[in-house]
Amino acid sequence: DLPKEKLDKFIDAAKEADLHLNKRQLYLAEKKIFEAEQICGDHPDIELMRARAAYLRFDFSAAERILDHILSSSSASADAYELSGDIYMSRKNYPKARDLYIKAKELSGSGCSDAALSAKADDAALNSDRLEHSYIIQRKEIDSLMADAKRFERSGSKKKAEQIYQGIIAKDYRQFAAYYPLGKIFLEGGKTEEADYLAEILLDFD
Repeated sequence: DLPKEKLDKFIDAAKEADLHLNKRQLYLAEKKIFEAEQICGDHPDIELMRARAAYLRFDFSAAERILDHILSSSSASADAYELSGDIYMSRKNYPKARDLYIKAKELSGSGCSDAALSAKADDAALNSDRLEHSYIIQRKEIDSLMADAKRFERSGSKKKAEQIYQGIIAKDYRQFAAYYPLGKIFLEGGKTEEADYLAEILLDFD
């Protein structure tokens, strides 16, 4: 336990840090966070402020490392789960974000924060549905293009097939099924440098 004078200083520094974070004044916030740490050490509230500061700097990896430590405790707060949900939303991992918002809501009780967390959870679910729908459409489109390219290749229209394979890769560079036939067309056409380049990309992802 801290003596009253030190405790008052800690509370004042923590309040000021929180105020600066809310205003996105990160330099001032981190000065006050450091000041509070000097008084009280690794206090959970200060750890959470460090995570918030990292999040506001878009350093999601640093924020996640701090939050992983906080959330490993059974006494982790609703605010910690909410911030973790915000990070997963930023990373477009909407199902995980929704789960974290729901956990935060369970811990927060009722009131304004409960309504805000419900809205965040609903938004994450909506974004998840949209992402899945977008992926299905893109998958169908790419499957159709692959079928077209193979048909042109079989009929001897190698130039047309080459253009479609290149279009598929431009749309999504992870469509590795297009690399081999495109590389084959390049080699048959004497484009060895282009074929080697494709091979290098595949090796990088191997």
